[in-house]
Amino acid sequence: NSLTATVSGTGITGNPVTFAATALGNFWASRATMNTARRFTAFGLINELMYVAGGKDNALATRKTLEVYNPGTNTWTAKKDMGTARVGPMYGVINGIFYVAGGNNATGTALSTVEAYNPTTNTWSSKASMPAAKNFGASAVINGILYVVGGATGTGAQATTVYAYNPTTNTWSTKAPLPAARNDLMATSVNGLMYVFGGQQNNANDGAVQVYDPVANTWSTRTSMPTPRFHTNVEAINGLIYVAGGLVGASTSVNTLEIYNPVTDTWTTGADLITARCGAATASIDGVLYIAGGSATGMVFDLTEAYVP
Repeated sequence: NSLTATVSGTGITGNPVTFAATALGNFWASRATMNTARRFTAFGLINELMYVAGGKDNALATRKTLEVYNPGTNTWTAKKDMGTARVGPMYGVINGIFYVAGGNNATGTALSTVEAYNPTTNTWSSKASMPAAKNFGASAVINGILYVVGGATGTGAQATTVYAYNPTTNTWSTKAPLPAARNDLMATSVNGLMYVFGGQQNNANDGAVQVYDPVANTWSTRTSMPTPRFHTNVEAINGLIYVAGGLVGASTSVNTLEIYNPVTDTWTTGADLITARCGAATASIDGVLYIAGGSATGMVFDLTEAYVP
């Protein structure tokens, strides 16, 4: 950025003067706290606003709560609650509509039901249910289709199933399964491919990175994360994938930030989160990574942090 300063008057040397300011990246900053501390939420980005729905609060109650974060004003605003309280759902935004699928309800029962939020009308509506109930799976949107991967079934078993939702026809279909059953994993999409990170396999940390090609309906394996973890926080910015925080043990959250380059299949390290956490909401807005909520060592957070690459 540059700024030019001009002083009124005559006979002044060096008038006007231009100042150049250069920002250095790779740092975190604290932002406004959420209205409700929550973890394991659904989240999505619409018109540069971050929507966060459901999750569990400090009292470990499952919530219907929907809040929206505006980075321009650094404020959180409450919106209409979901119809069903959910924790550990899958989610995605398609054509400005925020879809929330599955998860566990307030009694811990896995759900197959789907709700969709329209920010223009501030209303929720029901959509076609998934082929089967599941929770704590990964999800990503590619070319207008919501993909839901892995997770746990209604009986608590780890799943390999992959479902695809088409909002135009309001229908679900089944795709090629994950190479191995995993839950508590996360995903994002880059250049038409879905990248799936970490999770748990047979109750053990999994650092695997697997890539789904929806055109070929096939999976491939890439270089594993340097720090295997589950319930991590994943977001793509300008072709790179940022993996922040997560659990490395049953109760050990980390603040580690690792950055994956899909082109070179390599990992680098970024600045640590201010607050170690798992199960947070994330969004990429104007090239900045926002992380909100989550938990660590028995505490559920309302904290929001922003990372400038």
